[in-house]
Order: sequence, then structure tokens, then C-alpha cells
Amino acid sequence: MLMMTEFFVNTQAGFRGVSKISAELAAYFNLQSVSATCLRQWILRLGYGILNMEVEKRSDWVYIIDFSISLGNQKCLLILGVTMETITTFGYELNHENLCVLDIFVSDYFNATIIFDRLTKTTNKTGIPYQIVSDNGSDLSRGIELFCSSNEDTIRTYDISHLIGICIKHSLAENSQWLDLQHDLGNLAQQVKQTDVSFLRPIALSKKARWLNIQNEIIWLKNIYEYESEGNFDLICTGFKINNVEEILEENKAFFINKKAEKRIRKIMKSAVFQNEEELAQFLTNNGIIFRQNIQTINAGKVRFIEKFNILDKHKKYFLELQELNEVTKSIKDNIKKNGLDINSLENIKPEEVNTNWVKDICIDIKNRLKIQFSKFNKKEVSQTVEKQENDLVKKPILCCSDIIESVFGKFKMKSNQSVGGIYSSVLSIALFCIPLTADLVREILTKTKMSDVNKWFTKMAGRSNLSKRKEAFASNTRNKT
Repeated sequence: MLMMTEFFVNTQAGFRGVSKISAELAAYFNLQSVSATCLRQWILRLGYGILNMEVEKRSDWVYIIDFSISLGNQKCLLILGVTMETITTFGYELNHENLCVLDIFVSDYFNATIIFDRLTKTTNKTGIPYQIVSDNGSDLSRGIELFCSSNEDTIRTYDISHLIGICIKHSLAENSQWLDLQHDLGNLAQQVKQTDVSFLRPIALSKKARWLNIQNEIIWLKNIYEYESEGNFDLICTGFKINNVEEILEENKAFFINKKAEKRIRKIMKSAVFQNEEELAQFLTNNGIIFRQNIQTINAGKVRFIEKFNILDKHKKYFLELQELNEVTKSIKDNIKKNGLDINSLENIKPEEVNTNWVKDICIDIKNRLKIQFSKFNKKEVSQTVEKQENDLVKKPILCCSDIIESVFGKFKMKSNQSVGGIYSSVLSIALFCIPLTADLVREILTKTKMSDVNKWFTKMAGRSNLSKRKEAFASNTRNKT
């Protein structure tokens, strides 16, 4: 039971995949296979049991909160928790095992009041949190602000990745050089699609999180410029072509029968690729080229590369500026992700060392926004009681990164292949990603938790699933036809 559960949690296999694995293992070892339906029920019961487990009430809880992407009309609100003690012990770059799933809530509608209610409900388990980290989405931001206004000891923090993304957006969204580059990359992607150079095509920036991931485009530009400078184009095409076709035709035009013949040979010569000198000589002989002394050749792969990618030459200078932007923002992000936000991490941001003016402005903007967040932390530090100061909580850097919740959602999305739109009770599997499972824990939860508990929880929260409605609707149609 534990082994099959861990197969599901720790691999990319879904319910059916683990079921097939168990059947294969049963054929070679003294093991009992498990059906996909049975495994699904185990996972959901375990998830429900873990979600409702008691946690220690303490004053140093940090909440990380975010929405999943919409599936159908629904979204999932997830609240993860980690204590400052855990962060101090294991560092600010969190793993799934460092976290605790505090709340999972599925709905087709969210507003500030609902966010406030879910945060308040969560405090019944943990006590008032020390800090809340989010990406500052509109509904989340208003709900967290409402909660913090009622709980002044809680500080809210903006995720560093989204903060940097917003600063970059403000600078580049209307920048003519950036827009020109995007226009050329868009055209290039269409031109090389399904061609022999499609393996070099530009990456497509996602529409939702493009400003968080522009480093991928910058890295692609770096790779394409380096590929060009290395000068090895054999992956595109081997061999060589005639470089001065027009000059050769001019020297030999007296030997062509008519203009039509000259046009035909011109077309052949421009497209012909030769692997060696013998092939070239034979080709010239077959096509009646007498004067050959001035023939110049060029790498065929290079010609093809230039034909498609020379549009990028005008962006080389701008690319160097983008590369500096990528290096500066990555340095800031990595430092704060690793060490948290405090006076030292702020001092490590040095706009005066940036060469490009507009990149320097972005760096200043990032630093100013982080200073505002840190000032909230300072206000809390001033207001701490002597008892809390003795715990030394206020002297620790604050967590300023919510990437881990994106990772948890990513793991869930990998397994949430639903044939009918919507979020199902399988969302409870998220609770298993953040806890070390033991045989005793699995046995205890499965003994206490029934599948009816899971169904009641999900129906009360999100109503009937799309799949159950679909089954009933199609069953009614079948009966009517009969």
C-alpha cells in the first residue's frame, strides 16, 4: 500500500500508470496488484486525512498562498505553511517536504471576502501567521490586505519573481526596441516553422507569465548568436554552394541557347549543394559552364542560416543590454531566494554598478520596492513585545519567494488530466506532496477516513463535478432513446 502510494507521489505516473506498474511487479514478486480505482480512493482518503490533521499553533507560521490555473470555470486556492524555525533550519530555498498543506479550496468564484474567510479559517489551525507571501494577484491582494488590517502583527510580502517581472514590464512593455525585437522573432518563428532550420526556431513566450520568463528568450538569443559565431552549420546542411552565381553566368552567357536556358541554369546553380570538388566539376560540365577560374564557394549551411536568421543582426547590441538585465535580475533573485530579505540582501543590490541606463532604472525600481516591503518588516520589529524579541524572530530575514507553490501546482497539473473541464476531488493529492509518508501514518488515516468523507467535503465546497453531471445527462439521453 505504502509503496504504490509513493509511486504515485514520487513519479510522473497517474492512477492508471501506477496500477500497471503494480501489475508488472506482481508478476515477478510476491506482491498484490492494485486497481486504478482502488489507488485513487487511497490517495483521496489520505489527502483528506492529511489536510485535516492538526498542526502546532505558534506565532512564526508563514503562509504561501496562490491560485491554480483555471480548469473549466473553477480555480483552486492553496495555502501552504512553513514555520520560521523550519526556514532557519533548512534555508530559504524550500523543498516540498519543508511545507504543510493548510487549506485547499475549490470554487468557480473568488473575491477578497472569500480569501479573507479562508485565511481566517486557516488561523484556527495555526494561530495568527507571522507573514503571508503571494504574487499579489488582484483578488489575493485585496483579501490579504483585508486580513492584515484585522491582524496587524501579520506582514504581507510580494514574491520576488513577480516583483521583478512587474518592474521589467513597466520598462519594456512600450519600449520600441523590445517591440521591434518581438515583431521580428514572431515573424521568424513563422518563417522557420516546419523547415530544415525549425530546430533553431525562437521560443514562444507564454502570454500569462511572459515577464517572469523573458530570460528564456534572452538565453535563446545568446545561444543563436553563439551558434552563428562558432561557424559550424553541418546540422543545417553539409557541403558548399556557389557564392558568385551571377558573375559566373555573366562570363558564360555567350554559351546559353536563350534566356530561358540561362534562367533555368541560374535556378539550378543557386540551389545546388556539393559535397566535394569532383561533384562541382561534374555539375559545371553537365550545364555547359566553360569559364570556371573565378568560382567562389560558401558553406551551404551558413547560407541557409543567413537566409533565415540575418534579421537578428540588427538586434545584437540590444541583446547585450538584455543580457545585462538578465544577469542583474538573476543575481538579485537568487540572492533573496537563498538568503531571504534583510538589510544585507538590500545592500547587495548595487544599481551604480550597472552599465546600461534603462537596466539601471529597473534595478533602482526593484530595490525601492523591496525597501518598501522591508520597511513593513521594520515597523513590525519596532512593535514586537519583549517576549517575541527574546525568541529572536524579528532579527531573521523574511521569506520573499513563493516559487515553491508553483512547483506544487506543477506537480498536481502533471497528474490532473481530466477529460471533462473542471477541478475534481483529486486535488487532495496535493496534500501528499508535502509530507513524508510512513506505513503507520497511511494505516492510521485510511482506518479513520472514508470515501464518503471525501465526497461530502468536495460536494459541499464545489458542488457536483462536471463528470458526474455529464454521466447523468448522457444516461438520461440513453434512457429516453430506449
